[in-house]
Amino acid sequence: YSVQNIAVNIMPNISLMQKTSGSFLIGSSVAIIIAIFAEGPPSITLLDISFISVLIMGIFSTAMASIVMFNLTKKAGPTFVSLTHYVLPIYVVVIGTLFLRETLDFTQILGMVIIIFGIIITRFGSKKPKIIN
Repeated sequence: YSVQNIAVNIMPNISLMQKTSGSFLIGSSVAIIIAIFAEGPPSITLLDISFISVLIMGIFSTAMASIVMFNLTKKAGPTFVSLTHYVLPIYVVVIGTLFLRETLDFTQILGMVIIIFGIIITRFGSKKPKIIN
């Protein structure tokens, strides 16, 4: 995410769709090369429900989220976007506990508290008063 956020700022002024398509093309190309070397050529059935499910999730979940992220990076900056990614595990734990009836233990609560304090320290602790001469 960090490299992606920095890359958004140095990219030319192109559309969000072009930025998203370019980042997915480069990322998936690297991932495919590594996967082929590590696991060998894949055996994919194009009409298999698993393949179709992954394809739909890639288009509607990942790609749409990336478009939103690129837009947010352009408006709020890469530092803010990087900090918001740390909040995702908190949402996942809370939603899993509420809707999937997963158990919540002390280490998960402690992890959420550490994440929140880290964000607070990073966002507000770095604002030092400026000395004007």
